[in-house]
Amino acid sequence: MSHEESSSSEHFEILSTGVLNTAVGQAAAHIEIVNLSTTAQTIRFQIINWNTGSPVATTLTVTIQPNRLETRSIPVVPFHYELRVEHPGDPDLFINHFAVDAGTFTVPGLTFLQKDLVEIKRPLIEVI
Repeated sequence: MSHEESSSSEHFEILSTGVLNTAVGQAAAHIEIVNLSTTAQTIRFQIINWNTGSPVATTLTVTIQPNRLETRSIPVVPFHYELRVEHPGDPDLFINHFAVDAGTFTVPGLTFLQKDLVEIKRPLIEVI
């Protein structure tokens, strides 16, 4: 389903970290999603590899039940990547990003709380 189709019945915000340079020792982009709402929430997010100059996206869809925490770690290759999130705009749904090493320990330097993500006008990249 395209962003335009999905947004016809709901409002989505596209949030981005912007293009990041991997941190020393980073193996993955770790995403933590918490739903404090009373209803299930569905979000889509992408880790976009920008190393070739053109985007190559890995897309994941997560439906998170009320009062739950879900985590995902997506491997990244050096050097340039971006996290984009299609967020339904519910103020009780939070998404945070951390760089982690192979042991899933946080690597300093690439922590983005939801408030640090920037709303962009571009939709998620369609994966062919």
